[in-house]
Amino acid sequence: MYKSDGSAEWFQVKSAVDGRQVASIARVIEPSKTGGPSILQGLYRTWTQHRSRGIKIVLVTNRPPAADDPILTLRDGKDGTVVRRLREVSAGSRAGRLRAEVASHLGVADDSLLQFLADLSFRIGRLETELRNEALPLMYADGLRHDDEAVGMGISLVRQLVTDGKPSAA
Repeated sequence: MYKSDGSAEWFQVKSAVDGRQVASIARVIEPSKTGGPSILQGLYRTWTQHRSRGIKIVLVTNRPPAADDPILTLRDGKDGTVVRRLREVSAGSRAGRLRAEVASHLGVADDSLLQFLADLSFRIGRLETELRNEALPLMYADGLRHDDEAVGMGISLVRQLVTDGKPSAA
């Protein structure tokens, strides 16, 4: 989504059938099932390609957050980022050790990781109903059809792209 100031928000949406699988940093650093980059590597690549334009990355999932994830528990209640509190953790803490693991996973220095995380929002535990309700006024504002059927058609289109293995545009 591009904004009037030229900046952009890039959304990556991950969905699960139910709440048995949780959202965690361990999950986003796993290699893809096809052996490709992890979710986080893909997000980082997109961010590095577009950060000069002021891009913000938003990871949205209906998976509930892992209660014991040392980084995701640091999410800011306003914007879903983790960087404010993650900057304060000690290197020897669970969050500090995972922070170092994530930096290593991305092949970046700690300061680059923190810059990236400042622009990455984790919107976790979102129900499909909530997302549908948010979509309607946005579709209206963009001059699109803004009824339940139109939202359903959009969801079906995206599901088909995912099923067919079409890469997302970055």
